[in-house]
Amino acid sequence: DLHSFPTRRSSDLHIVLSLLVEPIKRDLGISDTAMSFLLGLGFALFYATLGVPIARLADRWNRKAIMAAGMVLWSIATAATGFAGRYLSLFLARVGVGVGEATLTPAAYSMLADYFSPSSLPRAIGIYQAGAIVGIGVGLLIGGSVAQFAISVPAVTVPGIGTLRSWQLAFIVVGLPGVLLGLLLALTLREPARVGSVRDAAYGASWRDCRSFVTQHARTYVALLLGPGICAIAVFAIFSWMPTYYVRNFGWTPGQTGLWFGLAVIVSNIGGYCVAPYFADWLRRRGRQDGLLRAAAYAALIGTLPAAAGCLVSTPLTALALWSIGAFFYTMPFVLCPTGIQLVTPNQFRATVSAGYILLTNIVGLYMEIGRASCRERV
Repeated sequence: DLHSFPTRRSSDLHIVLSLLVEPIKRDLGISDTAMSFLLGLGFALFYATLGVPIARLADRWNRKAIMAAGMVLWSIATAATGFAGRYLSLFLARVGVGVGEATLTPAAYSMLADYFSPSSLPRAIGIYQAGAIVGIGVGLLIGGSVAQFAISVPAVTVPGIGTLRSWQLAFIVVGLPGVLLGLLLALTLREPARVGSVRDAAYGASWRDCRSFVTQHARTYVALLLGPGICAIAVFAIFSWMPTYYVRNFGWTPGQTGLWFGLAVIVSNIGGYCVAPYFADWLRRRGRQDGLLRAAAYAALIGTLPAAAGCLVSTPLTALALWSIGAFFYTMPFVLCPTGIQLVTPNQFRATVSAGYILLTNIVGLYMEIGRASCRERV
């Protein structure tokens, strides 16, 4: 069941947009700042904020059905991106993708905590997160070829629809198959029994009860919720703008960028996700009962130097190697902190608190990303 979660498909769809920055800017006449709103705000703001009410449903209703419906919605919205002829319609389609994907991670974390024991949960979430990274890597490998093809072919006139630019075809190609995959998910994924609910009469399943529980354990949740948000600043920048960085600075084609960056993402990020649980276990065996948090903090600090150095070198492969080292460590908090949330949160609050984690992580990374693009425009 773990391997049937649709994390890879979700990540594929964003990569095509990052690889098609230049032709979209050219055809719509928009700036880097406007493009950052598409890469970030159009998706992440609605993905993060709507994740909270959707997670409340996931804490009460069938999580599998919510995830399947979301996958169908984000796939349709991705295909709709291919029919967008103006910036506003493109932005609204991205909003639709964000709303659909808001159903996925909070419900998935909650289900994983019911599937696996506490000792196995870190590795289970690591595998789940690796699915998303495989999606990013495969999206770069395949998406680079799709983007290269889309750039090279002329516009197509479709009866009853009109003229579709080459980049629009790429979104239609990658979006429509997700509708069938969403239906397949609904038929094959098993909804587990809920375990680990608080039996104390003081806590029900309402929003007020959830807020009260989090407030009473504020020190723990501040670390678990805000720590990954700091790491997200770097992650947003790398995944949103590195393909364009290679096209602009080194003259690479989208196909070249997708191949090399995709391979680097697969190797470094999956490595980080797989190593993170063992790093935390190693710290716990050395007497650190807070091994999950310490491992996340140490990894973030170690990854900062090579990630920053990658922007200062003049050869593309050296830059890629340095970013890969940084990404290896930066991915670890995104396994360890969600695991900690599931372990300390009662079942009836898990999806809601996980949605709060996603909200804070995306908001912090999102606004820093828009600020960076705006600064580039001014310079």
